[in-house]
This record gives sequence, C-alpha cells and structure tokens, in this order.
Amino acid sequence: MHNGLKYNSSAHKGNVFPITAIRASTPKCDLNAELCSLINPYEENPLNEISFYKSTPRSIGPKGTVTISLLDLQNRSDIKQIRDDKWTMYNLASKVSKLSVQPGLSQADIDEAIDRIRIAKKNKQPFSGMIKENIRNGTF
Repeated sequence: MHNGLKYNSSAHKGNVFPITAIRASTPKCDLNAELCSLINPYEENPLNEISFYKSTPRSIGPKGTVTISLLDLQNRSDIKQIRDDKWTMYNLASKVSKLSVQPGLSQADIDEAIDRIRIAKKNKQPFSGMIKENIRNGTF
C-alpha cells in the first residue's frame, strides 16, 4: 500500500486520534471540549509548532512533536523525496540568483532562478513553510 494511503486509511488510524482532554464518545458530546494534539493547518500556523533544518522537520512545540511522530513526517517516503527535491531546487536557484552573467549562464537563467525563488516562497506553494523556515534560520 502506498505510504500516503496507509496513513489515511481507517485501519491505520483506528481510534488513536490524539486528544488531550475529554474525548467525545457520542454524537451528542461537545466536540469543542476535545483538545486535539495534532496541528490543524486550516486553523493554526504549522510553523508555530514545526521548524525545518534543510528538508528535515523539527518539532518546536508539543503539537509539532505529536504531528511529526504520528504522521511520520521525517521518514515517509511519499513526501520525503519531494521535500528533499524541493529544498535542493530552492538551494540551487538561490545560488544561481547570486551569480553574474558568464559563459554558460545568461541573464535569462538568473532571472528564472529569481522567479523560482519568488514562487517557492508564496504561502500556497507546497513546502513554502520549509523554504521560509530555512531562510529565517539562515540555512540559505
């Protein structure tokens, strides 16, 4: 089974959704009383709980620890290679953007690298949080 499907299958999740307060046990229970231990990226900024060193996620908060561990974010093959490739592409584009025109490297090449950097940092781009964290941490 593909790793991403494994983590989203009900057989894998079972009843292990991490809650730190009272668990709602019936449809009449107040779901707002449950305190989820996972990051909800629709309601909270994941960068408040997870940082990155290059392409490796690092926990900086309790929800980050649970999310990284439960979803196996450091080692899952379905996202690790993509994350590594995205970091490498950004790193190379960053280096090219700092060069000057020379034989084999045109201004168009440099402009393309600068454009790729601009796009990679946009909020809705995949792994933009990883890119921004590496910029903030001085990795790039």
